[in-house]
Amino acid sequence: MENASLQNLVDFLKKTGVKITLTRLILLKTFTNNPDVHFDFNSLLSIVRKEDSNYGIATLYRNLDMLIEKNIISVNTIDNVKYYELITPQKGSIHIHLICKHCKNVEEYSGYEIIQFLNLIKDKYGFDINYGSINVYGICKKCREKAKE
Repeated sequence: MENASLQNLVDFLKKTGVKITLTRLILLKTFTNNPDVHFDFNSLLSIVRKEDSNYGIATLYRNLDMLIEKNIISVNTIDNVKYYELITPQKGSIHIHLICKHCKNVEEYSGYEIIQFLNLIKDKYGFDINYGSINVYGICKKCREKAKE
């Protein structure tokens, strides 16, 4: 195994009764080697097929569903496209996606202020928040600077 994060995920899946197949390992490596990337389905399929040219569409869907169910990855819909990302402790269970309307770049932010804000909501509505993400759309700094030129 190439890194501890990958090994930890493999160990976790084995403990929960999931068989570690080559296709699952390829997908896990893709996520652990790119922990900050938001993958759409087609880009994931392209990447995993570089490792295994026979990697099937249905296999990828099944593996993604299983990883979502095991809370290893999350799925988020942005502009009607599903994006998959590795859940990491650094991101926290709740974070904000800052999505540029021009270049479609996605930045993430998680900080104490978000938790404070959500605690206010929790107190006001009595809603126990476990996890989530918030999508915020705008124009990134690079695109604003390009527009000035």
